[in-house]
Amino acid sequence: MNTIFEQLKKLPYFADLPERLLLRVCIASEQLHAAPGEVIIEEGSKSDGLYVVTEGELEVTKVSGGRSISLARVGAGEVLGEISLLDDVPRIATVAAITDVEYIKVPSDTFIELLDDPKMVLRMLRTVTSRLRETEGLVRSEERMAGLGRMAAGLMHELNNPMAAIRHGTNSGRAIIEDLGDTARRLSTKGVVLPEETPPDPVHEEMSALARADAEDALGEWLSGLGITDAWELAPALIDAGWREANLELLGPDDPETRADVLRWLGLRLLGIQVASEVKIGADRVSELIQAVKEFSYLDQGSIQTVDLRTSIDNALVLLKHRLKTGVKVIKEYDPDLPEIEAFGAELSQVWTNLIDNAIYAMNGEGVLTVTISQDGDGVLVTIGDTGTGIPDDVASRVFDPFFTTKEPGQGTGLGLATVHSIVARHGGKLDFVTGSDGTTFQARLLPKLPTAAQGSDGKPEPG
Repeated sequence: MNTIFEQLKKLPYFADLPERLLLRVCIASEQLHAAPGEVIIEEGSKSDGLYVVTEGELEVTKVSGGRSISLARVGAGEVLGEISLLDDVPRIATVAAITDVEYIKVPSDTFIELLDDPKMVLRMLRTVTSRLRETEGLVRSEERMAGLGRMAAGLMHELNNPMAAIRHGTNSGRAIIEDLGDTARRLSTKGVVLPEETPPDPVHEEMSALARADAEDALGEWLSGLGITDAWELAPALIDAGWREANLELLGPDDPETRADVLRWLGLRLLGIQVASEVKIGADRVSELIQAVKEFSYLDQGSIQTVDLRTSIDNALVLLKHRLKTGVKVIKEYDPDLPEIEAFGAELSQVWTNLIDNAIYAMNGEGVLTVTISQDGDGVLVTIGDTGTGIPDDVASRVFDPFFTTKEPGQGTGLGLATVHSIVARHGGKLDFVTGSDGTTFQARLLPKLPTAAQGSDGKPEPG
């Protein structure tokens, strides 16, 4: 006890405590040692006391975006674990020894006794405020970068399919053009007049997938019987254009070889048009994604923009499309007469992606995502709802608290909704939610104009 008493008495944090209080702390506390690399506090673990460092150095880290980031280094005279104790939440960071470390562990109930002293309360508040500000700033920065990384990964995933279609189309299109040219030259030497692209009696009935497959097989088999080697590749394009065996039989001369070339030329031409259409669809999708990224990030624009919320939210949905494919149905209900609002566009984009991503997570990737935008007095109301199991009562009151999360350590920083809440508040708006067993709906109310205080003297947002 004397050793702990002497060590604490030397530290500014405890030096002027009443002796009786300090003695009670010493009796309840224990002296501990940690070797280099040893973890003394694990992120997500239960708070069990205040740690006072008397010798050595430790590193404080937090998992964010799938990787560990360094928040701070602490040395002799500093305390650890006070935030989780005061807030009665699991540890928000991991602490490991860098050198040999000597520290004193003050039990939770004894820590509460320390708060009887006004000077200790003031010191603790200063420590908590300083650490929260530093930690929140670092983690917010890391989370923004991690969010951009996730968005980039999703964008690459979304770009992969249209780019593959473009690559396949350009490769096969070149071969089709060469083959088409060779066939046309053979026919021209025979003086054959090439047929019109539209059949004389086109067939455009609605077909089920099974009926279509049967029709393609039947036409492919008929074309193959005429000596056309790539008959099954040409059949789908001919079916799409309304050609069937009955109207194809009317084409071409009696000479079997010439007739086969005529039918093949027609099939190649239609297949070429089909491939070109697929390339255009792929190129349009790439263009859509690039435009969404540009508008989503508000590139080449000032800090404050006039924002169309429909476009802003639609762009977020485009960029999160890969997360929706697992089984999420999206229902959008937008008021057609919505006014544009003045906002920090890139920040609002962050709001929508966070809320939509959380909704998808709450439904385990399967359910209905409902997004509505409507007029709300002079402003606008945006709601984003899911069909998950809802937020438990003991969690609902804390969802906007910094560092509070129900996810496993490393799966969430606890700053997503806190950031969203801060952004909406900085816009002069209000973020709320309703929840129940049938799901949760977040409601963001935004004003048509930014509050003057939010703009700052240079037009940039004031710090939250």
